[in-house]
Amino acid sequence: KETMNFFFFFFKNFSTNQRGVSLIEISLVVAIIVILAAITIPIQNSVLTQQYLSDGSNSIQTVLRTANLQAKLGSHNLNAGVWIGEPVDGIPNIVLYRGPNYEARNKDLDEPVIVPGGLVITTTPDNDINFSILTAVSDQASVITIKNSAGERIIEVNTLGTVTEKYELPPTTK
Repeated sequence: KETMNFFFFFFKNFSTNQRGVSLIEISLVVAIIVILAAITIPIQNSVLTQQYLSDGSNSIQTVLRTANLQAKLGSHNLNAGVWIGEPVDGIPNIVLYRGPNYEARNKDLDEPVIVPGGLVITTTPDNDINFSILTAVSDQASVITIKNSAGERIIEVNTLGTVTEKYELPPTTK
């Protein structure tokens, strides 16, 4: 009975003739939703852009370390390498391959690598990073730069085959 009194007290001001809500109440709810959306959408886009950069960097590091390990283990008795080509429909074109270089690779063993779109990936000195069988040393030192509007990441591969990452974020404005 006490619960019933509480609900009666709480709702006693509502008229039994009232049906639905007024236009002003609907307008207030819509305005609140629009304001919340206007605040959260740019924040969400910023977080997603940062996450795409991080995911792309992690994917490339993983494939480089996988190629290095496969070369050390002598997988398929071939060198292993990573080729970073021109984007196809805005999506980076990256392939883990086995062979002395990308052009002379065993195409049956190719493994495409999936990374988020919207990334600009450049490699220096060229787009073919190869690790020698059993020693896993790289034929040359390479620098891979991954950029988007959230910043850039730099991955370095030295001649010993070691993969390291450097973070470079855009300067903050005050």
